[in-house]
Amino acid sequence: MQSLPCNPCNVIFALQSSQFFGFVGLVVPHLVRIWGGSDHRFVIPASVLGGGSLLVLAEMFSRTLLAPIQLPVGVITAFVGVPLFLLLLRRSTTPVVH
Repeated sequence: MQSLPCNPCNVIFALQSSQFFGFVGLVVPHLVRIWGGSDHRFVIPASVLGGGSLLVLAEMFSRTLLAPIQLPVGVITAFVGVPLFLLLLRRSTTPVVH
């Protein structure tokens, strides 16, 4: 029972050290659903493969885009994710007619 207050701290430290992985975990399933439909037999395996591929490509671009300088991988994944979420936000807001 004494370890209960320590669990939120462990979660915070885990998220802080791997902050861009959670963002990829949000972006890739949305991309897969846009391109391939919402059948979970397709979405789950495609999300696993797509997430790994996105991180490998983001790492490659972060190392080679500005060759002597290495960009953080989170910057590259943000260039993919932010426009996607803006597109999803634009799609989801429908005008209400009274």
